[in-house]
Amino acid sequence: MINDALAQIAPKPTEELKKPLKVKFAGEEGIDAGGVKKEFFQLMVKQLFDPVYGMFTYKQDINAFWFNIAASE
Repeated sequence: MINDALAQIAPKPTEELKKPLKVKFAGEEGIDAGGVKKEFFQLMVKQLFDPVYGMFTYKQDINAFWFNIAASE
């Protein structure tokens, strides 16, 4: 999902990125009145903080997530 989202926004000029975000899931008919956008961000955050994805690591001693220094990007 992260790669799909990045592929959609990467080619956009900076001015386009300043406009309100409109979210549409492939294969779903949903009008984005806030619910679809909320679901999008919930799914993105869940995937970003998943240890398997590797972007963040959980530091149990401070009870927080932190950037994974071993991540390649």
